[in-house]
Amino acid sequence: MWWDSVETVGKLNDGIKIAAIVLLAVTLVAAVLAFVAEKRLSGLQARAAKALQGRVDAAEQVVRNAEARRAEEERAQALAKQREEQRRRTPPALDAYLAFGEQSQNLRLVIDAKNDIPFMYRVVIVTERNLIVSGIQLEDAELYPATSAKKRWSGKADIDREKVINDYVELRFTYESLYSAELGDPPELRGTINRKYKLVGERVFDWPGDKPE
Repeated sequence: MWWDSVETVGKLNDGIKIAAIVLLAVTLVAAVLAFVAEKRLSGLQARAAKALQGRVDAAEQVVRNAEARRAEEERAQALAKQREEQRRRTPPALDAYLAFGEQSQNLRLVIDAKNDIPFMYRVVIVTERNLIVSGIQLEDAELYPATSAKKRWSGKADIDREKVINDYVELRFTYESLYSAELGDPPELRGTINRKYKLVGERVFDWPGDKPE
């Protein structure tokens, strides 16, 4: 009968409504899930971006630190080079004289270094009329105060006492910085020490007055 058809249509309409409601519910759930997923993804992306930026910042800081260290090392090297250049241009500071040894009765040459500049030296001892009474030094001797724990050196000063005239002896000590040649032999890096003595027995005294003729 016709009313059966109406009832069927009503049931179909009810089914469609239910299906529509279910579909709507599913759509809403899907939308919510998508929204949650998007938020979660956005949070993950934000954390990943933050972590990446942190690594980038750390890497940049490492680079800046390395550049700062390199600049500091370059400044230190420049200062060290400047100090070394100044040191090389510093004249040797020293003293040289004759004395008898405390434990021996030998006449000795004594050298006192007053700075750390290495130098070479040559020694001759004369008497009146520039007569040489010491041995002949064939080559310059060298001293390196910076590498030695002591600042005083002494060695036997061999002289021919029979050639000494009127007890007069004169020490002629010439020296020059070992850096002199590479710096063009500037005159301020070399010097001479002349000392006059009266030699009496096993004792030596500063010569009074001028050198005898």
